Amino acid sequence: MIVLIISIYKGHVPIVAAEFSINQDINYECTSSEICIVSSNIRITNNTNEKFVSEYELNTGLKEISEISALDYKNRALLTEVNSVDNQSNIKINLENPILGQGSITEISIKYKTKETIKHTGKIWEISIPKIKKTEEIEDVKVTVSVPNDFESLMYVTPSPISKKDTNSIITYAFDSETTKDGINIVFGEYQLFNFEIYYYLESDSHFWSKTIEVPFPPNIEEVQKVFISRLNIEPESLIIDKEGNYIAQYKLDPGQTKRVEIYGLIQIFNKEIDPAKGGRFEDMPKNYVEEYTKQQRYWESQDTKIIDIANSLIDKDKTISENAKEVYIYTTSNLEYSVEKTSRDYLERLGALKALQNPQDSVCMEFTDLTIALLRAMGIPAREINGYAYSEDLVRRPLSVFYDNNKDLLHSWVEFFDPKFGWVEIDSTWGQTSGLDFFSKLGVNHIVFVRKGNPEYPIPPGVYKDTASNKKSVIITFGNEKLLNGDLKNLDSFVDKNKKSNLLFITLIVLSTAPALYMIYLVLKGLLTDPRK
Repeated sequence: MIVLIISIYKGHVPIVAAEFSINQDINYECTSSEICIVSSNIRITNNTNEKFVSEYELNTGLKEISEISALDYKNRALLTEVNSVDNQSNIKINLENPILGQGSITEISIKYKTKETIKHTGKIWEISIPKIKKTEEIEDVKVTVSVPNDFESLMYVTPSPISKKDTNSIITYAFDSETTKDGINIVFGEYQLFNFEIYYYLESDSHFWSKTIEVPFPPNIEEVQKVFISRLNIEPESLIIDKEGNYIAQYKLDPGQTKRVEIYGLIQIFNKEIDPAKGGRFEDMPKNYVEEYTKQQRYWESQDTKIIDIANSLIDKDKTISENAKEVYIYTTSNLEYSVEKTSRDYLERLGALKALQNPQDSVCMEFTDLTIALLRAMGIPAREINGYAYSEDLVRRPLSVFYDNNKDLLHSWVEFFDPKFGWVEIDSTWGQTSGLDFFSKLGVNHIVFVRKGNPEYPIPPGVYKDTASNKKSVIITFGNEKLLNGDLKNLDSFVDKNKKSNLLFITLIVLSTAPALYMIYLVLKGLLTDPRK
C-alpha cells in the first residue's frame, strides 16, 4: 500500500513516480463576478500489481480556495482535508475504495472556487494561472480557460493557445502540457488608466546663492505611456527632455527657500508585445547606443570575468538581439530567488550584479535588475534601469521592493534593452521569477515609468523628494476615470513646448532690453582704450 502525494504546481515530489502515471484535465471557468470555478479531472494509472493509491494530495498553487468537493468515478463523495503549505492550499483526498491491478485506473474529480486567478482592475480584466510543473509521473496535462464573451477586447493571451472556441456567451481557450509550462496569462482591455498625485518637497541648503533643483515628471513614452496633467501648482522654470527620455523639471530656489510642488493627472498605459524571433541583428545595432549603454557602471559589473563568462555561455550571434536578451532573462529568473524576508528589513542594501550571483537567495527587484543589465551589457546589448510604480494586488507573485526611505513609498525596478527592430523594450525578470508568467515578450499594463536610468545613480525617482517631518506618502496612484480624458487635461509635452517658447522669449527680451546699455558700455570702453594722441 502506498500514499501517493502529487504536486500539480510547485511543492512536493511524489513518493514513487514510475509506479503510477497521471493524466490531468483542468478547467478554469472564470466569471464576471471575479470568481473562477476550478475543475480537475485526474486519472491515475497503476503500472504495478503490488501497489495501489489510497491517498492523493493536490497542491492548488493558490492561497485562498473555497467550496471544495471531490468525487470518485461513481460520483461518490470523497473525504477532503485542506492544509496550508508554504502559503498555498493543499487538498488531501482519502480513497476509500482503491482499485487494484496493473493497468487499473483511478479517477478523481476535484472542484473548488478561487478569487485569486481573476481580477478586474480599472479598465482591465486579467486571468493569471500559475505554471504547471510536469513531473515524471505526469504523462499529459490539458488546461482550458473559459470566460464570458462580454469582457473587453482581448489584449493578449500567453502562451498562444492550441485552440479557441467562441460560442454565443463563452470563449474557451485550450492549452496543452507544452504551453502551460510557464503559466497562463489572459488580459482583456485596450489600455489601463491611472490617476496620479505626486508631491515634491524641495529645499535649498544654500545660505548665499540661489539653487536650481531638478526633479523628474513621469515621461511620455511612444507606444507605451501617455501622461496628461490636470493640475500643476508651480510651473517649473523649464521642462526639458534628457537623452534617456526623462522629463526633467527645473525649479529655482532662493537661499533657504522651500517649495512644495504638486502634480496631478492621468496616465494611460498600453501593452507593447514583441516576437523575439523577429528582432534585429547585432550588426544593425547603432554604435552610439553600444558605446553609451554597455559601459560598466556601479552595480552593473559587465566587464567582470564572471559576468563575461556567463554572457559568453548564453550568447548566440546567429540569433536575434531579443532572442539573446531572452536567454539573459531566463538565466536571471532561474538563478535568483526573490527574498520576501529582505523586504522587511529597515535598510535594503543594493548588492549589484556580482554580489547577487554570490547571494542568489537574498535578491529583490534591484538585484534582478542589476544582474539582467550587467549580463545584457556584457553581451553588447544596450540596457538600462527603470524605476517606477507597478500596480499589484499580490505582493507574493508580483512584489514591489524599492524603498528609498522608511516612509516606504513603494516603488519597483525593472529593465529596458534596445533592439533596433523594436526600439527600447521593457522586461521584468523579478515578476517573471515570482509569478512564473512571461514578462519578457510583453509587460502588460501595470507598470508606470517614472525614470529611465543609463546610470544607476541618476535621476532619483518621484517618491524620494519628501518633507522629512512628514510621514505622508508622496506618490499616490489610483485607477482613473475614462471620462476625465475628455476633460480639461494637458498632455505633458505641451509644458515642454511652452517652456521652450517661454525661454526663447525671455532671452529675446533680455537682449532687447539690455542692448542700449551694452552699446553705451561699448562706447565708453572704446574711448578709454583709444589713444588720444592718435
